[in-house]
Amino acid sequence: MKRIDFQDLYFGHASAETEVSRDSERFLRTFYDRWKISNNVVNYDQFLIVGPKGSGKTAISEYMRLHLAEVHGDAHVFSKTLNLDEISPGVSPLAAITQKLVSDQATGLTDSAWRLFLSLRLFEMLLQDQSCSLSGDPKVINLSKQLAEAGLMPSDFPSVLRKVRENKVSFSIKALIGGESATKQSDEVSVAVLGESLERLVLTAQSDNYFILSIDGLDRIISDNPAYWLTLAALLRVGDDLHRKLHSAHAKMRILVMCRSDVFRKISFADSDKIAGDSALFVDWSAHQTKPQDSPLWDYLAAKSETTPEVLFTHLPRYVTVGLRNSQPRKIPTAEYLLTSTRSTPREMTMLMRRLQAEVPAGGYVTSERVRAAVDYFASRDLLTTVKAEATGVLQNEISERLEEILSSLPEAQGVTPEDLTNAVVSSGLDSERMGPLSEFLFMAGLLGNFNPQTGYVQFYHRRDTYRFKRSGPWQLHRALMYAFNIPYVRSV
Repeated sequence: MKRIDFQDLYFGHASAETEVSRDSERFLRTFYDRWKISNNVVNYDQFLIVGPKGSGKTAISEYMRLHLAEVHGDAHVFSKTLNLDEISPGVSPLAAITQKLVSDQATGLTDSAWRLFLSLRLFEMLLQDQSCSLSGDPKVINLSKQLAEAGLMPSDFPSVLRKVRENKVSFSIKALIGGESATKQSDEVSVAVLGESLERLVLTAQSDNYFILSIDGLDRIISDNPAYWLTLAALLRVGDDLHRKLHSAHAKMRILVMCRSDVFRKISFADSDKIAGDSALFVDWSAHQTKPQDSPLWDYLAAKSETTPEVLFTHLPRYVTVGLRNSQPRKIPTAEYLLTSTRSTPREMTMLMRRLQAEVPAGGYVTSERVRAAVDYFASRDLLTTVKAEATGVLQNEISERLEEILSSLPEAQGVTPEDLTNAVVSSGLDSERMGPLSEFLFMAGLLGNFNPQTGYVQFYHRRDTYRFKRSGPWQLHRALMYAFNIPYVRSV
């Protein structure tokens, strides 16, 4: 069997949307279905997809849509993805919500707004289906016109929330859900309770087709805006309720909510533990195993390249030599070196392997030097760009703008103390109080790990998102950042 050159192996793209747009058939064929998503589609097992940025939440949504289309045909699958943090003309992102709209005293209104918003989006999809029982019904068409005139079709969530709070509009919908003619003013329902009525209409609609509504864009963390967190809590409450009702009604509709794991941990409400236990799929690529080559990320890359992990390893050198300027350079197994140079996500492994391919000339081989060059490029370009994007909304602008300056001032990668990070913050011209929020962000982003000097054990959040941040330190900086800023592993004596 002819050996395939390393440069010819396929590792996918950093963005699932890009991969699907370029070759949806290949995306479907090479998808690594670690969580048996195809079964979950049929069984309604989960609606909430939780995982760190780059873990493949959007890829799961795309796979579910394409899997249904493969089984039932493209014409029988209707799908829509909503990016709730989208910033475009006429669209208000969730970040725009303030305590004037959402508060602890008005959680019922926020829940009602989400129920209406989600029901509206499902209603829109059903109207696109000519075989649906709603299609062609004069009363439904009239309701659709009323909703459009009220500015609810289409609409963003903040706009829907404002209309629910104002509660100035009524709609003729009782005839559709109660079987009677709605001719009186009393037969109309106000916009504040419209969500419940529209939900009933959606749940009783009949169709032979399938519908998937995906909610994305919850990757920002607006830490200083309590209204944002109350809004997300309401979304998960209502989403879980709607998910269960769709299941009970045997409806051919699915709702998916993609949520970053550190965002999910900050959302607080009474039933969050039940949702996590019953309705959430945690996209976990953690390295619980003892050997780096046993990581499921190698199975992911093997599935993409349509080969096996063992074949992939034959393309790689056994070790990568580091510390060549020292009297005793170290040899690190290549699988460990590559894996720990990322934050253990499919996106970053894909980006790193594609970069490694760019380092290898046509017909050439992967060498220790080329692996190091690929990691250096990935760390200083790709990872830093990603980290700065993740800091948006989490850190205040003056901190995120000085992030590279702060990190490059650290005296060592292993054994970083709160004093070290404070000194780096102060040297960049900021107050020492900024160290706390920065250190927690770095931990939640998987860039700073808890370090135990006695055992040498390091806990990175991206390896297991149940780890808690050790505020007293010491910490260890991620290997990729150590390379990106040329920080010594241990400080000079």
